[in-house]
Amino acid sequence: MFRNQTNLYIFLTVVILLLIVTSFHYLTNYTVFWSQPAVKKITQIDSTTFELLDYQQSPDRCWHGHENENLYLFYASTTDRKAIVQFLEDFKPSNNCHTLLFFQRDKMIEENWKEAVYLKSPNIVLPAHAFAFSFLEQGKYSLTDLANGKPNGKFTIYHPNKKLFIEADYVKGIAEGKRIVYHANYIVEQVWQNNELVSIDTIR
Repeated sequence: MFRNQTNLYIFLTVVILLLIVTSFHYLTNYTVFWSQPAVKKITQIDSTTFELLDYQQSPDRCWHGHENENLYLFYASTTDRKAIVQFLEDFKPSNNCHTLLFFQRDKMIEENWKEAVYLKSPNIVLPAHAFAFSFLEQGKYSLTDLANGKPNGKFTIYHPNKKLFIEADYVKGIAEGKRIVYHANYIVEQVWQNNELVSIDTIR
């Protein structure tokens, strides 16, 4: 009887030690934590469904935001800009690294799309199926309309709480039209033609 109790105590002690060691490993293995995706597989905002298709999350914590970058590819059921802005507002990568996000209307994943995005300028190739692109850094984020892998349409930058900071127009990758910068007490309105600034006005 005494031997059985002793064996039981030894067994329970070993199990508890194993649990402690395992828990300590996962609690202190920040590589596992930092690598976790920032969102669920499916996210619903109003009538728009976002589905995570592919991603690459840095296993390291970025203390200044720029050491590494995360990459995300999403399917979006609509091109509703309001829903995408809300999605970006809620998007919080745990590792605090700069993040590139692409949104497309189909679920096709282009081969080697991550490597193509990481090419040095001017050889960077954005996913051809993407209709929008965002760059997120420590609360601020942009949203750019895309067509055939180039900025085409509206370009915007937001501060936290969806506060619009900059809005501009692009045509086939070229700045064309107005660029408005919103400050606390005034607005700077620029006009661009063929990537060149042709006029600027400050409105108070």
